[in-house]
Amino acid sequence: MATETVKITKRKEVRGFALYDWAKSGFETSITAGVFPSWFAILFLSANGLNIEIANLEWDADTVMTLAITFGALIIAILSPSLGIIADRKPIKKKMLRFLTNLGLISVSLIALAPYLPVSTKWSWALVFFVVATCANNLASVFYNSLIPHIGSEDEMNEISNFGFAVGYLGGCVLLIIHLIILMGSNYADWAFSLVMATTGIWWYGFAIFLFWWIPEPELENEMEDVGIIESSKIAFSEVWNTLKEYNNFRTLFLYIFAYFLFIDGINSVQTVGAIYAVVVLGLGTVDLIIVVLALNLFAAPMAMLFSRMADRGTTKGVLQLVLVIGTLVIFLGLTFAPLEPETRDDYDIQFISNDDGSYDVNVRRIVDSVFTLQVEQLVIPLW
Repeated sequence: MATETVKITKRKEVRGFALYDWAKSGFETSITAGVFPSWFAILFLSANGLNIEIANLEWDADTVMTLAITFGALIIAILSPSLGIIADRKPIKKKMLRFLTNLGLISVSLIALAPYLPVSTKWSWALVFFVVATCANNLASVFYNSLIPHIGSEDEMNEISNFGFAVGYLGGCVLLIIHLIILMGSNYADWAFSLVMATTGIWWYGFAIFLFWWIPEPELENEMEDVGIIESSKIAFSEVWNTLKEYNNFRTLFLYIFAYFLFIDGINSVQTVGAIYAVVVLGLGTVDLIIVVLALNLFAAPMAMLFSRMADRGTTKGVLQLVLVIGTLVIFLGLTFAPLEPETRDDYDIQFISNDDGSYDVNVRRIVDSVFTLQVEQLVIPLW
């Protein structure tokens, strides 16, 4: 089996496929999980303090980011089925993949401009283009994954997919280490965060280009008629709707699709919402978060290959069930680290006492490790 894997990975098409995972994983580690969540919290708190009032409700940084991610997930859920049909019926897999990769590159480059905007708009600008880049990355996966059947046989799909995952995890680690050096070396300057965003886009496109060079556009047997993108979308939506009406004839398939939707959305939620939760609720700083993401990726790379071997020796379903049980337990354990809301005034570690003359006194009851660092006259957000 090991010899067969080596033969598969030597093929240019398979290496091009894996390098795209290496490319996009830079976005998923540095922006989605490693750097952006803590940076967004800094931008949000600098502009609004702990909360902002929207529609007569108080919203904090993690709530705002969670809602934005949810909005992006809805867009992906609506567009993905139709894009999947188009990907299977029109020879535009590479064209759409290149378009979405370019959209991701442009979006992260625009995020890099946030530090040079007015304080009040930095956080919203960064969040809007973060959502756009996230949608581009997830929608690109529709076309990216549709290439697998065209670069290997059915027996090779597991190996190709897991090889791509392993390479992607390693690629994300390499870029994240580079970004950690940049941030620490600059003492977390604004220009360093901009450079992190911009270089992520360059990394994404720079390695994705090998896929465009080495994998030809797959030939199709049942090609959709040659119409424009709008008409193609209408046909795709129509086919999705007709398929939904056939629910009674394909109950097992529909159950699988629904389960997969919950599964993949759960993974994306943990990856994105979990990062801002770690920053705002658990108090992790940028370096803390990067170290956690690095540890996860370094662990995940060999695990992708290990579980592939386990699936070959046992069953894919059994390995998937094992992973789901482990993942669910870890998520619930992670929630137990959330600090309890103080019930009385004496429970607070830091107290601000307002005086009649407009000044205030600060009482620090004990040394605390928080997302805030108290300095003489002001509350600042640590970057380390």
